[in-house]
Amino acid sequence: MGKRTVCRPKRGKPRLRKRKPKTCRIRRSPAPPPFFTQKQVLSIEANGSMQYSQPIDVSRQSLYTFGIVNKGDKAVVAQVEISPDSVNYAKDAEEIIPGGTTFALVPMRFLRFARISVRTVDPTAKSHVDVYFQAQAAG
Repeated sequence: MGKRTVCRPKRGKPRLRKRKPKTCRIRRSPAPPPFFTQKQVLSIEANGSMQYSQPIDVSRQSLYTFGIVNKGDKAVVAQVEISPDSVNYAKDAEEIIPGGTTFALVPMRFLRFARISVRTVDPTAKSHVDVYFQAQAAG
């Protein structure tokens, strides 16, 4: 935010003997709008074993959410996993998403990298999942 000082004479009746004192106030320029980022991973085939999205560097994001769209008719387990180095991951948030529904997953903790992992609840079933990553960063 840029600051600009503007000084103006104080309002009131002019006096002959004293100089008018000045009052100063700081004008702030409006904050820039936030930057928006979106990434999509379409048609992940979920089965009984975990399927992983590519890691996303979230270090410059102030708020981010994963939108999970279960396009199949079988329930899936979706997890947000976070990592400091894009190698070692920890489970952060987990939800069971019924078939044909959409769910938003928001991480509870922060590390530099994040990814989504999905699998079906029933190990013998299959389902298709779309993953959307959307984030805002301060300008």
